[in-house]
Amino acid sequence: MRGYDFRGMTTLAVRDGKEVRKRTKEFMTSLINGALQRRQSVFPAADLELEDQFTTHTYTLRDGRVIYSKGNDHIIDAVRCALLAREQANLGQIGEETVSLQPVLTDPIFGGAVQVVMI
Repeated sequence: MRGYDFRGMTTLAVRDGKEVRKRTKEFMTSLINGALQRRQSVFPAADLELEDQFTTHTYTLRDGRVIYSKGNDHIIDAVRCALLAREQANLGQIGEETVSLQPVLTDPIFGGAVQVVMI
């Protein structure tokens, strides 16, 4: 079992002795977006609560920071934790490779991507 500080930072790599870090919740969200876009995550179409949370979750930008909508996101937070736990095995292996972690920001965040993968 692991715990994650959603307001914290996650170290992605060490380059020239310096850590490459990303805000944890933004990184988790980018992992979800990537998995959905690559069709590596599939959710049951009959799960109406999951669909509701993914299609209504939104964000705003404030002072260069992503602020996610509050409430009605417990399933999304569980998926965030699961994908980060899976990804952590790979984080130490990045080395000098250039990694693009630009989150795909839409309003709502997951709207179009979820509809594509639900079977």
